[in-house]
Amino acid sequence: MLTVLSLHTEAIFGNREGDLLFKEAICEEKFMTVNVLNTQTMEPLDSDQFQPEARREARQNAEAIKDQILKLIRIFSRDEMRAKLQKEFGTPRTNEILQFLEVFAELKKLWRIKLSTPLEEVN
Repeated sequence: MLTVLSLHTEAIFGNREGDLLFKEAICEEKFMTVNVLNTQTMEPLDSDQFQPEARREARQNAEAIKDQILKLIRIFSRDEMRAKLQKEFGTPRTNEILQFLEVFAELKKLWRIKLSTPLEEVN
């Protein structure tokens, strides 16, 4: 299955780009077993919860993800590669960053209201 995925991404995006996408998918798949110990959050890389060998593997996986994402951002910032990506996966229907900013602005407004409300009105 992974070989088919690798060949598919290489055919669409090119050998280098497809290889990077494939490696990133493998690292992301390993992330939940290597970098997350409590099934909830990523364990800090310098945590005492890791055994020495597991710490090294977690650090390598985190660094590989970081390096590959930076390379992929550089590659897909080019117009022709962005067009291929949008053709293959489509354009996202919702913009999560805009939704986050809207929620953040609402929370900021509520926070200011709370700060400007006198303590006598709260009780």
